[in-house]
Amino acid sequence: MLLGRDGDGSALSAEEVVGNVYTMLVASQDTTANSLAWTIYLLHTHPTAWYRLVEKARHILADETVPRDLEQARSLTFAEACAQETMRLRPVAPVLFLEAVQDTQVGHVRVTKGTTVSCLMRRAAVDETNVRDASEFRPVRWLAGDKSMETSCPKRVSMPFGAGPRLCPGRYLVMLEMNLVLGMLARNFELLEIAAPNGAVPEEVLTFTAARSGHRSLVAGGLDGN
Repeated sequence: MLLGRDGDGSALSAEEVVGNVYTMLVASQDTTANSLAWTIYLLHTHPTAWYRLVEKARHILADETVPRDLEQARSLTFAEACAQETMRLRPVAPVLFLEAVQDTQVGHVRVTKGTTVSCLMRRAAVDETNVRDASEFRPVRWLAGDKSMETSCPKRVSMPFGAGPRLCPGRYLVMLEMNLVLGMLARNFELLEIAAPNGAVPEEVLTFTAARSGHRSLVAGGLDGN
């Protein structure tokens, strides 16, 4: 932001820079926590993926309990794949409400200035025409060389952070946080589950963002006896 402020002559004030940084940090808290909650649930219900994450985290982190630096955190590619696959299936912002700032044409639809547009951000990412076995949790589809998304690049059909000029500015911070948390959990803990009443599947509740409800995850039991 500081580089951008000074680069084009339209300088932001110090208060505007601080306000934007504060918004980015605060906005990423609940959304990241909800995404992590869904990831932990999906990893629990897909133990093969969980044990692969454990294996990768132990190999990469070795004696470290958390990533020691940015390079090591970025090496947790399977943790990132788990997060990306979770956000494809359970994005915290499945609907975005935008307003057209000018008259435009989208396909055969004319959108006049001032029209409110509801963007369904999940639909393409769970469409079988775009993603093979779209309803299944398969983190490997995000790894290099996988062919599960042949029709469209996964980064184009799955847009948990939006797209275009209003793309979420905190997306890189969020992915770093999720890598750190998932790597730390897989390296140091066993994953247990407290089931919802009557074994019900957790519900997705949409308010400002989508959150998980009716189900709790429990991470317990340090692998090193701590």
